[in-house]
Amino acid sequence: MLTLTIVGFHRYNLRGVGMGECTIDPAVMTRHWSFLRDALSSSLVMLVTLCQAGLLEAQGLQPCTLVGTVQDASGAALAEAEIEVTSSSLIGGPRLTRTDALGRYRVLSLLPGPYSIRVQFPGLADAIRENVEVSAGSTLTIDVTMTAVAAAERVDVSGPLVDVTTASFVTTIDSNFLNDLPTNRSFAELINLAPGVTRSAGFGGTILSNALYVEGVSVTEPRRQQAWVAFPYQWLQELTISVLGADVAHGESTGVSANAVLRAGGNQFHGGVDAWLVRPNWAESSEDVVPRRILSWWQLDAQHGGPIRRDRLWYFGGLDYHWLNDRPSGFAGPGERSDRTARALGRLTAAPRDNLRLEGFVARNNAEQEAFNVGPAFPIEVSSDVRQRDWTWSAKSTWTEGPRTLIEASIGGYDSFRAVDPHPPNSRVAPPPRLDFRLGLTGNARSYSDEEPRDVRARIVMTRVLESRAGTHQVKAGVEHAASRSGARTGIPGDIEYRSLDGTPTGAYEWHGNETTATGRRTALWIQDQWQIGRRLSLTAGLRADHHRASVPGLGQVFETTPVAPRVGLAWDVDQRHATVFKAHYGRYADSLLLNRVAFVDTTRVSPEIFLQALPDGTYVETLRVTPSTDNRAIDPSISHSFVDQVVVGLEQTFARRFLLQALYVGRQFDNFMSLVDTRSEWLPTARLDPGPDGRAGTADDVGLLQVFKQTMQGNEFYFYTNPDGAFRRYDGVQLVVRKTYGDGWQAQASVTRARTDGTIGNTDFTNAGENDTGQQVGTTNPGVFLNPNAQINAEGRAPFDFSEVKLLGSWRAPWWGGFLVSGVFRAHSGTRWERQVSFPSADLALSPLTVRVEPRGSRTLPSVRNLDLRIEKTMRVPAIGGTFGLYADVLNVTNQSTPRSVFGSSGSQFGLLLNYTDPRLLRVAARLSF
Repeated sequence: MLTLTIVGFHRYNLRGVGMGECTIDPAVMTRHWSFLRDALSSSLVMLVTLCQAGLLEAQGLQPCTLVGTVQDASGAALAEAEIEVTSSSLIGGPRLTRTDALGRYRVLSLLPGPYSIRVQFPGLADAIRENVEVSAGSTLTIDVTMTAVAAAERVDVSGPLVDVTTASFVTTIDSNFLNDLPTNRSFAELINLAPGVTRSAGFGGTILSNALYVEGVSVTEPRRQQAWVAFPYQWLQELTISVLGADVAHGESTGVSANAVLRAGGNQFHGGVDAWLVRPNWAESSEDVVPRRILSWWQLDAQHGGPIRRDRLWYFGGLDYHWLNDRPSGFAGPGERSDRTARALGRLTAAPRDNLRLEGFVARNNAEQEAFNVGPAFPIEVSSDVRQRDWTWSAKSTWTEGPRTLIEASIGGYDSFRAVDPHPPNSRVAPPPRLDFRLGLTGNARSYSDEEPRDVRARIVMTRVLESRAGTHQVKAGVEHAASRSGARTGIPGDIEYRSLDGTPTGAYEWHGNETTATGRRTALWIQDQWQIGRRLSLTAGLRADHHRASVPGLGQVFETTPVAPRVGLAWDVDQRHATVFKAHYGRYADSLLLNRVAFVDTTRVSPEIFLQALPDGTYVETLRVTPSTDNRAIDPSISHSFVDQVVVGLEQTFARRFLLQALYVGRQFDNFMSLVDTRSEWLPTARLDPGPDGRAGTADDVGLLQVFKQTMQGNEFYFYTNPDGAFRRYDGVQLVVRKTYGDGWQAQASVTRARTDGTIGNTDFTNAGENDTGQQVGTTNPGVFLNPNAQINAEGRAPFDFSEVKLLGSWRAPWWGGFLVSGVFRAHSGTRWERQVSFPSADLALSPLTVRVEPRGSRTLPSVRNLDLRIEKTMRVPAIGGTFGLYADVLNVTNQSTPRSVFGSSGSQFGLLLNYTDPRLLRVAARLSF
């Protein structure tokens, strides 16, 4: 039974995670419908207007293209040769076209998968090219030379084919890797299989802040761009990761952009059941820390797809259930955490006409986590429970008019609610949390929250190809309209937090919570010309503009920017065999419209911040009251959007059979950060003792006096969201990648990335959304770099997530004894960077306690991480259903490495306390049936 009660603000009372019944306040549904109606109507009006005007030619995120030339043995072009393209992935039957007067052909709007190409010309033998594997968004060149032999010529072209028409470097995690590699099975962390991406931070970008899409639908939330909606592995066909040299269709991120393609039906029925289990004694211990203890962990997944009508209507559906109870590594206290998730998916693909494809899906997610953040520094009493419900949906049409025009229109989005509550018996009412700035948090969770993010976006994308003897112009242009909303209610349990230093009370922070709402609108326009000159050179020039608007209740529109992003690229087919291509690309990429600091100026339903000082008799006296209002916070009306300028230069080459080599340099300059700045406070230089690592004055490790700054008038702050001078981050890296596509029973990828990331703004969570280095505010111990001059001390240095890495992925299927699989993932990367800090209590330097860096940012490094995961699977045929049964075992962290991923950096009794260890060796056993 699922009961949902909402009064005023959305509140869920959930028992279990089934798909059961719910009761909803009609007023809430009216508000939901109002937002959805406005978003849909504005998006649909845009689509209809643009279609009628016929203005746009652009490319979506998924369609693939096959191009090439047909000639005879003498090299003469063959005009009017018949081209037939077939595939099990191609709904609507074979695609037919003819070569033009110069022997050129082009087939648009293909879905990812394997293809066969048959070429026919009177008097010459048919030419057949088989196993042409195309991935999402790629353009592959397949040239054909026809001869006068009696029998058809068959050529197996399976292997890595280089896209010689584009300057981008794309990583594709295909279905073989998805199905065969031992991973943690997290959708959001799939990007970490890509070269240069570690712990969800890619190429100097902000950790956990990437543009993630499923079939073009954004699955990140609009407040901070953190991953929000999850999809099981078994529903995915492939994942395409585009960041290096990405064209103008890509935006909304200065990190990694990744789009997942869902599995679809087909002309043959297919499906499968996957079940895996981890027993309590299958998690090993480590010599260094308290081991992770598995209490119960299993997952069950089922999928099925096939034809409703052959070549015209297909379906695919999936169900997934996940259950976990455990105690994390390093956690020695009482209690446990749990995670229970249920998901469902339905998808249809239709081809009412040969040149028209319709597709769409609906997905539901119900998740409940208890004590999700319990760990070495978070005992059960300060942990939190999370409950989340999502609906995700998409509808899309793709229309081709001959070989030169492609139009794609789509609309989709999600509606979600998440509640974060103190773990029982604690509640939002009591007891209050107690924060000691050297000993940690006790009593209760530090906060609670309700969030309801929503996102709806419509896109029309088209391509128009113009061919002449001077070359081929592939003109692309597009438009997208997105509407997002972020509602949040936050507070402190008991409305007060007591504070101390080494057990001695220093004060308290009283706050009765906030309820904020922000609504965003984004309209993106882009145009690009890809000019192929002759058969070897391709030049690309494009321009993208995003118009962002955001509003809050009572104030209306408070934020508006229009970042313009030019992109230029070059691709040079070095040997004319489409086997080696030199690529160079420059592009500017702007951040998404993130509503975190937009909601910050919504003061219609916020509480005053009350600061109290502890007295020797154990009582507290109010020293200051700050009431958030338009008198102490604002957004710069001239603010401009943050962006990264990126240069990529490299070489891509196929060699041997099925091997691909990439060697490249990547330079990225992150600039124009949007950050909170305190424009009204005054600070005077003063001196304080650096007590050394032990945090105690008068001991042997005292360092000496440290120049810091004292606020002269507390409570006079004015928070201005603007573009401060001196905010930057830069990334320089070189990368070598070797890939071997699946064939002869095996595939592999090996990569080495050597990089450096530094600047005055780190890449910790949400620094592109006005938090941490760009805007943590009163009530926290780590103010943003431009909120407080103490935060600027030693601010420039190496970023925390400044990784160099080595990564190996591989799988091998042997036919012996009925068949078996061996696969593995090896990852080695440098450790997280950190520095020593000193904490100063409330009312010493500022209104709130402050933490000051006493060493340059990133001057220390945690131990490097080396991890090996292996899978062994025994397979056997099941003739009765034409399927395969597999029984496999995953061994995660084979060498049982126990490496910390974070550290307590503030001087005191816990200085240097290692946190967040990698999990020790774990055995996972699973069975799967596929047909």
